[in-house]
Amino acid sequence: MSMGGRHKAGFTIVELIIVIVVIAIMVSVVTIGMIMYQAQARDAERDAKANVIAEALEKYHADKGEYPSVKSMVNDDSNNTASKVATMINIEESNLKMPQSSRTLSIVSPSSTQTNVITYAGFGSSSGRNTLCQSFSISAGCDRYTLSYVTEGGDTVTINSRYN
Repeated sequence: MSMGGRHKAGFTIVELIIVIVVIAIMVSVVTIGMIMYQAQARDAERDAKANVIAEALEKYHADKGEYPSVKSMVNDDSNNTASKVATMINIEESNLKMPQSSRTLSIVSPSSTQTNVITYAGFGSSSGRNTLCQSFSISAGCDRYTLSYVTEGGDTVTINSRYN
């Protein structure tokens, strides 16, 4: 047994700190990537659901000659439920709930301040027709509409009705 220098196996504190910093950077990059991926997935879901609603509104117009009134579509009115609106425009109820929304009916009027929703704005061709378009009357529909929602990046996406 030699009494000379003792050699201990192991890492120095500097080596350990470098490894910890590298691991922390890798975890941060993966976390940021996952957050961005999840946001893109939610935006894709919003887009798909908005398009399903828009197509249902076009079919509604083809059947009835007008679009639904604003009040009959939005969650701002306590009479409306997701089931009632889904039945009216003939879609699956799940298409009315936007990602990260706490409401099963995520369609609101333009005056709403809710987030994670789709805005439904209806318009009439004359001032009298426009007033009726905002009402709850079954016979008072709209001549055109605009659906819009905000992406997680803050961009507003708008879908306009096909008919004017």
